Amino acid sequence: MKSATLFVLFATAFIAVLANDPYAGNPACGWGGQTYRAVGDWAQDAGSGQNWDPAESKGIMTATMTTACEYQAVVRGLKPGKTYYWKVTINGENTGWATQWGCVGNVNPPACQFQADSTGGVTFKIVASNAYTLSTSPAPGSSSGSGSGSGTGSGGSSTTGGGGGGGSSSGKLVFAHYMMGFAYGSDENFFQGTIALAQSIGIDAFAVNVGNDPTHQINFQKFLNAANAKNFKLFISLDTDAIPDINMLSSWVNNFVDNPAYFRYNNRPFVSTFGGDGRGSSFWTNWKNNNVGSKNIYFCPNFFGDDLAANYDKFPSIDCLFSWDAWQKDISNARDVPAIQKAHSQGKTYMAGVAPWFYCHLPQQEYGVKNWFWPSGPDNGADNIWSIRWRQAIASGADFAEIITWNDYSESSYIAPLSQEVPGFCSSYVNGMDHSAFLKMAAYYVPYFKNGVPPAIKQNQVFFWYRIHGRNEWRNDQFAKPHMFWSTPGDCVAVHTISGSTGGVVHVNIGGRDSSFTINQQEQDACIPFNGVGAVRVTVQRNGQSYSGDVGPDVEGSGNLYNFNVWTGSISYPV
Repeated sequence: MKSATLFVLFATAFIAVLANDPYAGNPACGWGGQTYRAVGDWAQDAGSGQNWDPAESKGIMTATMTTACEYQAVVRGLKPGKTYYWKVTINGENTGWATQWGCVGNVNPPACQFQADSTGGVTFKIVASNAYTLSTSPAPGSSSGSGSGSGTGSGGSSTTGGGGGGGSSSGKLVFAHYMMGFAYGSDENFFQGTIALAQSIGIDAFAVNVGNDPTHQINFQKFLNAANAKNFKLFISLDTDAIPDINMLSSWVNNFVDNPAYFRYNNRPFVSTFGGDGRGSSFWTNWKNNNVGSKNIYFCPNFFGDDLAANYDKFPSIDCLFSWDAWQKDISNARDVPAIQKAHSQGKTYMAGVAPWFYCHLPQQEYGVKNWFWPSGPDNGADNIWSIRWRQAIASGADFAEIITWNDYSESSYIAPLSQEVPGFCSSYVNGMDHSAFLKMAAYYVPYFKNGVPPAIKQNQVFFWYRIHGRNEWRNDQFAKPHMFWSTPGDCVAVHTISGSTGGVVHVNIGGRDSSFTINQQEQDACIPFNGVGAVRVTVQRNGQSYSGDVGPDVEGSGNLYNFNVWTGSISYPV
């Protein structure tokens, strides 16, 4: 996403003002005043002379005036249901024909995939702001759900057997990773409350991480009972680090997947993992076909490796691949998109991981070296990782997204409220560090991912989060300073705004030092440097009114604990 930011800054330096482009001159609209054309292998079917023509006349895109910086082109005459590929070429002052935008980026971008609707039409769209998001939808006048993907890639030909979040027009689904090991004494009433909260933001099912502890099966049954009562779904995510025995892996599947609350995809029980690629292809082929063969599972494991796409050939037994890569240096779709293209070429699916944070500072005499801060520094977008990664998942064409995590308090990646499930061994850096703003942000991005278009904005929202001390501060801690992966984190208050109306001015005051910026687009990121210590106050000024919201802890100058977890807050104000 760093490259996209530089791209926008560079592009706005030479915006050309054209009378027929209402977005020209708007600094939020990137290459305003240029000509945007959808190009691809669809052109000849639509009656053009050749495919991938940079001067494609049928693909000329015009301003929609319904979403800021959005352009569209409607094309007809295609073959209903046929799969095509497309990109956008940008022509105008200083660009020539060299600039393209696809899935995702503008440096040799991979093409986006779509299917023509039932009438042989398609609507191409690009939002020429920040990430230059591409999407497709049925052409005007065609029936809804006609086969045209509403995201930037294909939704595949798959259908769901039922979820708890209402599904989507595109067939895309969102899950959340739930740590069964933290359920402890949770009863069915607690699980029902948890499910209701997940349903309220559109989550379709919980991916329940399970291990070898016998209490996990007891509690998972309680969870299933609660899911049945709430018309919700769960599926198993086998923690292969904690389950060494093939018989235990099998018992989880054989004991639970026939439950009515178990999530099914294409009428097959959906089963995931954490890890397991080290056991080899023959292990998983034998296990899937023989040990649990009668259950006909839809297998979507989390396998690692530098080349995710290669896993589809290396492990022919998988139906889907789940990537845990949500915290990479230079967080991007560089590994997602090739894997998605490989999956769709084989009629399979891909699940992208989306995460808000990663920090653990566990007692080292018990947990060894699990003392990490994982996201990289601000130049790589780590502080705004939650919003950046959602936009990447939306743009990637992934079939599913999995939130990592719902309740892994030990790794600071939770979006759930603080509750009885917070383990004592991580309470020192979790208690008081509320993540409710991450949950509220998901209420916007979950339906956005599922439907390919932003949901209606009823309230302008400002979300913000920050750590309570600087990265270089010495703390009087009995445990060592956490290891920093890739680079050091930024010392800043991260801000993400979701706005139905622009023009608000966000003020971030840290210890009496005020900084501000103006909201000029629907989704916007910022990171305001600490430049010292003190109380943190965030407010919004708009139309002569001032709005404030949650108040969190001070940025400290000293303390007794290294804590790279974050506190989050939010402000809502009228559109």
